[in-house]
Amino acid sequence: MMLKAEKKEAVEKVGKVFEEYIKASPYMELLWSDKLGYVLMLIHRETSEIMESRVITNAESFCRSMINEISQNVLEVMGKDHDACELSPLEHTEVEKELKPYMDQLPEYAYLFE
Repeated sequence: MMLKAEKKEAVEKVGKVFEEYIKASPYMELLWSDKLGYVLMLIHRETSEIMESRVITNAESFCRSMINEISQNVLEVMGKDHDACELSPLEHTEVEKELKPYMDQLPEYAYLFE
């Protein structure tokens, strides 16, 4: 189902904020489909197979997905293997630092990380 114009504009705003992160990532791709709208793909690092694809239905869920991806990456760098919803105070601080440049541009979605 295609996004309505106002939803598409909100999704594109989120996409623009995370654009460089997605481009730099070897395992993420954001594509446009005339049939589905925006699709976020997660690619296996070693095999280049598509592990997951998500049709972006709204800006909030897109932003939540990006927050989760960045949070998981921070945990990985810290040598942690648990889910991002179980952050310790120290981990929360580190994730918050990484997310700050993005969330400063998207203050309307700050509640998604809190």
